[in-house]
Amino acid sequence: MKLDNRVAIITGAGRGIGKAIALTFAKEGANLVLASCTLPEVEATADEVRSLGRRALALKADVSRRSEVEAMIASTVAEFGRIDVLVNNAAVQAPIGTLWENDPDEWLRTVLINLGGVFLCCQAVVPVMIRQAGGEIINLSGGGAASPRPYFTAYAASKAAVARLTETLAEEVKAFNIRVNAIGPGGVYTAMTEEVLAAGSSAGERELAEATKVKEDRRTAEAASELALFLASGEGERFTGKVISAVWDDWRGATRNGENLAPDAWTLRRVPLSPEASPSFRHSFYEQDFGSAGGNAHDLLAIPRLRKVLQIASRRRAEEFLDVGCGDGTVTLKLKEILGAKVARGVDISAQATELAKGKGVEAVQVDLDNQDLPFPADSFGFVLCAEVMEHVFDPGRLLSEIRRVLKPGGLALVTTPNLASWYNRLAILLGFQPWSHSASLEDLTAGKFLGKTWADGGGGHLRTVTSAALHDLLRARGFTGIRVHGAPSVHTFGAMPVPLRLPVSLVQMTLGRIPSLATTLIAEATAQK
Repeated sequence: MKLDNRVAIITGAGRGIGKAIALTFAKEGANLVLASCTLPEVEATADEVRSLGRRALALKADVSRRSEVEAMIASTVAEFGRIDVLVNNAAVQAPIGTLWENDPDEWLRTVLINLGGVFLCCQAVVPVMIRQAGGEIINLSGGGAASPRPYFTAYAASKAAVARLTETLAEEVKAFNIRVNAIGPGGVYTAMTEEVLAAGSSAGERELAEATKVKEDRRTAEAASELALFLASGEGERFTGKVISAVWDDWRGATRNGENLAPDAWTLRRVPLSPEASPSFRHSFYEQDFGSAGGNAHDLLAIPRLRKVLQIASRRRAEEFLDVGCGDGTVTLKLKEILGAKVARGVDISAQATELAKGKGVEAVQVDLDNQDLPFPADSFGFVLCAEVMEHVFDPGRLLSEIRRVLKPGGLALVTTPNLASWYNRLAILLGFQPWSHSASLEDLTAGKFLGKTWADGGGGHLRTVTSAALHDLLRARGFTGIRVHGAPSVHTFGAMPVPLRLPVSLVQMTLGRIPSLATTLIAEATAQK
C-alpha cells in the first residue's frame, strides 16, 4: 500500500473533495484525522474509513480559530504519535457577486478561513514535522489562483494567496525534508457547485455555464484525489513549491519521463526566470519570424507533413473545425474544402497571421497558448489540427487537454511536431553534435547545421521536442484514445549537395522519414474520449 500506516490530517473532510481524498488515502493504508466544522458529516466519513480497516479520528475544528487548530494537532500527536501528511482542504466560497456589493464581513471571513486556516494549520504542524525529520503538506488552491474569477473576488484572492504561501513555505522548510505543494482540483461537483447555480446571474454567465456542465457531468474528485495520493506517498518527491493542476498538468509524465521542469514551472511567477520565456519577448519573436518568412512557413502545402495531414483529413467530415497555429490560413482553407466544413476557425500567436487568415475568410483569433485557454466552448469541433505548435509552448500537456476539451466526443485531433529521436538527430549525436529540435532537411545536413539552436540564433522558438513514444504517452495521459503516430520526411531540398549524392541521400531520407521512430516529423491522430 502506498500510504501504509502513515498518519494524515485532512481538513474539510466531511464532504466533497476532502472526503474523496480521505477515502483514497484510507484505501492505500493511511490512518486519518478528519476535521470539519460539521461534526456529523465528518463522523460519517470516519465511519467509512473504519469500514476500510483503517483508524480514524473525527474532530470538530474551525481552521480559522488558532486554539481549535492547535487542539487538532495535539490530538493527532496524542492519538498516533506523528503527522506524516497535512491536507489543507477546508474552504468557503461566498460572497458571490460584484466586489462593491459584497458583504465586507463575509468577504473577510472567507479570506480568514481559506488563507488564515492554511496558515494556522501549517504553523502548527511544521514543528511536528521538523521533529520527525519530514512530512508532506498539500494545500488546495484552485479557482481564481491562476486566472481572474469575476464575481468571486474573496475566493479567488484567497486561493491565489494560498498558492504563493505554498511556494514561499516550501523554500522555508525544504532543509527539513518537508515538501509543500498545492493542488488545483479542476471542476468538481460539490456543494460549491450548487452555490454557484443558486446565485444565478450574480455568478456571471461563464461560471453558471461551467457549473451547469460540471453538474450535468457529475464530475468527481478522482483526479484531485489521485494527485493528493501521488504527493502524499512520496511518488512526487521531486516536487515542492509547485501549484499543480490535477487535470491540466502532466504530473505523472514529468516524473516518469525524468523531465527537468524549469524553476518557474507550475508557479505564480509573473516574470519568468529566463527573458526568452516572457510573453512580450515571444510575441515580438513570432511577429518578426512571421514577417521575415513572408508568411507562416508551416503553411506551405508542399511540405510532406502537411500532405500527410490532408490525406488523413480526407477520411473525415466535420461541419466546424479548428486549426491551432493557423498561420495565414492557407492550410485552414484547404482543410475546410477537404472536410466539407461550413465554418473554419483558427488561432495563432501572431497578429499578422490572424489578420491574413481573416482576410481569407478564416474566423481567426490571436491567442497566447501559454497563458490563455482556447476561446471556444467544450464539444465545439469534430476535427482539430495542431501543426507544429506543441514544441513552441511551455506546457504541451495543457494544450492537448484544451484541444480535447473543445473536441466533440469521438472528434479527431491531428498533432504534428518534430521528432527528437529522428535519424538526423541520431546521426548528429553519433558525430558528437547537439540534436536539433527542428525537422531537419537535406540542405541542413549538407550545410553542417548540427549545432543546437536557441531563440537568439534562429531556433524558431522551439522549447522542447518529443519522441514518438513520448507523444503517444502524452496524448493518452490527456484522455485521447485510438492513438496512431505516423512519420513524415522534411522539406525536400538539396542546397549545395553534389548532384551524384542527391538521389541516394534522397532515397534514404524519404525511406527513413516514413518510420515514426526515425522520421524527422511526427504526425499523431487521436480520438477525444469523453
